[in-house]
Parts: sequence; structure tokens; C-alpha cells
Amino acid sequence: MNIIPKVKNIKEKGEIFISPEFSSDERLSFCKKTFLRMCRKIYGVLIEEGDGGIKLLYDESLNKDEYKINGAFVYASDTEGAAYGLATMIQLMEKAENGFKLRDTEIVDKPDKDFRAYMEDVKTELTDFDSLIALVDICWLYKVKYIQLHLMDNKAWTLPLKCFPDAATKGKSYKREEIEYLYMYSNLYRKIR
Repeated sequence: MNIIPKVKNIKEKGEIFISPEFSSDERLSFCKKTFLRMCRKIYGVLIEEGDGGIKLLYDESLNKDEYKINGAFVYASDTEGAAYGLATMIQLMEKAENGFKLRDTEIVDKPDKDFRAYMEDVKTELTDFDSLIALVDICWLYKVKYIQLHLMDNKAWTLPLKCFPDAATKGKSYKREEIEYLYMYSNLYRKIR
């Protein structure tokens, strides 16, 4: 059983150098902010808009959630496929002087299943909030579509409620603002369905 999704069709051709630039087709531009944020977090590099680096292009011949990579070009027909392709692209990149080394590959890939999820049990031992934010980033990078948080049971209630403010277990619950921010942050990765 594979825990982390593996690319199905890959052909490696060597290495190329790309400048720290990114451009995208307007139909897929929803993924741009996430990709640029993840590059900044992982590589510490601010990628500018421009034509010398990675290009995200629309290809209507690709199925839902499918993507194709050819060198520095990522092709997709929808935002899910684009997000998966850009996550793979980050894994192919390596920081270099004045840009990135990129494993020059041809890839065609799509998920085997629509439902790929990770569950975190936060009610047994409260996971610190910054770790939950990092979990969202990690799930994006490994193409995990859903995160389920086990927030309550008969031993602990970690979800704050406006209607029952005393229901949350003291010292073992999140603040309402944290839950709202987590929801907003995780939805930056994909359009709300």
C-alpha cells in the first residue's frame, strides 16, 4: 500500500536551469498564490511573475484532476489538476544560484481515487495551532485532498461554539478565531465546492 502518491508515468531527461519566475493561464490562476507561497516557505525564494521560469498552461485534452509536466511547463484542464502538477513541480525543483535546477521530466499523472484524506486526532492531545497550519501545507504538497480533524468525543470537546461557550474543555480547546483562520487558510488551496 502506498501512503504517499507516486507519479504513474515519468520519463527523466536530465536537468535544466530556470529563473525564479512564474506565469499562468488565467483559467488556472487560482493556484498561483498557493504555489508562490509554498515556494517561499520551502525554498525561501520570492518568485516573480514572468516568462523565464515555470509556466502553468491550460490543456482541455486532459481529464479532471489530471496534469502533465514537460520540463518547466505544467498543463491541466482544471484547478485540481493544476494544484497536483504544481505540487509535483515543487518536488522536482532544487534551489540554485539565481534560480532553480529542475529535473527535466515528462510526466502524465492523475489520482487513482477522488477521496484522499488524512485524519488528525486533536481531542486526545491538543495539536498546537501552528502544526495544524503546517499540516495543511504538507497535505497540499502530497496531494491529499481532505483533512479530517477529530475535535470531540465524550472525553474532550476542542471545538468552541458560540451557542454553548462553556462546552469546550478548558485548556484543551482551540479559539474560535483559530478555527476560522484554519478554515480560511485551507480553502486558499482550492475553490470551495
